Amino acid sequence: MPHTHVRHHYRKNRNGSVSSVSDHDREINLSKGESDAATELALFTENDGDIYRQQRSIYEKGLEKRWKKGDYDPNKAEEGYLHTTTLGAKKYVKEHGSPRDNYSEMFPKDVRRAAARTLRRR
Repeated sequence: MPHTHVRHHYRKNRNGSVSSVSDHDREINLSKGESDAATELALFTENDGDIYRQQRSIYEKGLEKRWKKGDYDPNKAEEGYLHTTTLGAKKYVKEHGSPRDNYSEMFPKDVRRAAARTLRRR
């Protein structure tokens, strides 16, 4: 799996110290419509049999092995689920969108990332 670069942002804590926060740890602020879209995408991805067989079940077996070895990293897990939700977004647009719809416009990256976090937490 290729290494993905994670940007870090810095925030000042109440006591005046500075801490680093990666993109994965940052809270995703979505509008009500985007939040609903993330929920819809998570449910669609979770309940689609093809995506489950092709991607998710295999991926989750790998995560389970990492968990047992003590090598589980939730940030890397979220990246894998982001790939899964991107597949879900493409399939959703193909089934429910018009021919001119684009998955990245219907489900922007923050929406797909929020859906990935939902899947990771389940």
